[in-house]
Amino acid sequence: MGEGRVLIVGAGPSGLFQAFQLGLLGIRASLVDTLAQIGGQCSALYADKPIYDIPGIVRIHGAELGDRLWAQCSVFDPELRLATAVESIDGDVDQGFEVGLSDGSRCAFGAVVVAGGVGAFAPRRLRIEEAAHWEGHQIRYELPASWLGELAGRHLVVSGAGERGLAALAQLLELPEACAPAAIRLIHRSPEVQASAVQWEAMRRAIEAGRLSLHHGTIVGLHAADANAQRLEALSVKLRAPESLDEVIRVAADRLVVCHGLSPRLSPLLYAGMGLRHGQIPVDASRMESSRKGIFVVGDLGYYPGKQKLLVCGFHEAVLAAYAACDYLFPGKKIPMQYTTTSPRLRAKLDAFHAG
Repeated sequence: MGEGRVLIVGAGPSGLFQAFQLGLLGIRASLVDTLAQIGGQCSALYADKPIYDIPGIVRIHGAELGDRLWAQCSVFDPELRLATAVESIDGDVDQGFEVGLSDGSRCAFGAVVVAGGVGAFAPRRLRIEEAAHWEGHQIRYELPASWLGELAGRHLVVSGAGERGLAALAQLLELPEACAPAAIRLIHRSPEVQASAVQWEAMRRAIEAGRLSLHHGTIVGLHAADANAQRLEALSVKLRAPESLDEVIRVAADRLVVCHGLSPRLSPLLYAGMGLRHGQIPVDASRMESSRKGIFVVGDLGYYPGKQKLLVCGFHEAVLAAYAACDYLFPGKKIPMQYTTTSPRLRAKLDAFHAG
């Protein structure tokens, strides 16, 4: 990363299109997102749900929209850092911005575009005080790849039957017998499990084979195997099914995957000096620039009179921010409007990329 680059905070639709627009102007972008996949809110919350208000596309799922936008901006080779948070933005537009990332690195940029939507998404944590003691080793908020080779003989519990929970369960059920846990339990709070036909069939086979148990309830307690609480041994589960309402059962568990959804979080310290109020940052609607010069805001996080929180508005705002960023990256240089249909330079680059 260098000072001639622009940092884009957020790899959702607005951030991905921002990288494309900057690329058209000859500016390389670096995208950083706390999520482990591109697409932002669309991928996190609407991956398999249809979106109907993208111009020229009658219907598209959230995950596919993210994939298409990434394919579009990839022609300009943006850097992409996933599962990484921006923790600080120091400096100014004259000296450049020094950005601190959660991996411990510090990088320099000529400008910053915040496309973080409603905030950085983080897993909803298990609301039990003792959980913090085992988080990161026996309790995880995703199914880590490192676990897949060491689950033989384990008692594993997946809490949450949303998309993330069912995806984790599907991975577990596909493990070869030699690597599979001794027992898998799915604990779900909602009355129904919204699984696909394929997922239901895999679950049915696992239940019949005695590998999987389903419990309609919530985790209300964690139990250690020893007085020093070095090892998680069991959970208390409060059942919610009508026939056993409020009954509390104890289930063996030495590995717990919690998939209770994602929630957005805004960092007031990160956006200090930009006038953050009620979850939005005021911007100049003609440039999408915040009160902190050289830092632009596109998408749901920005505010100006008449602002609408729609995807198409984020795409328009990305165009304005890209041209405004040129004022700082190419001071004094007139940036001509170039159309992808007529510009020889752009046509050559785009045609060559998509032909190959």
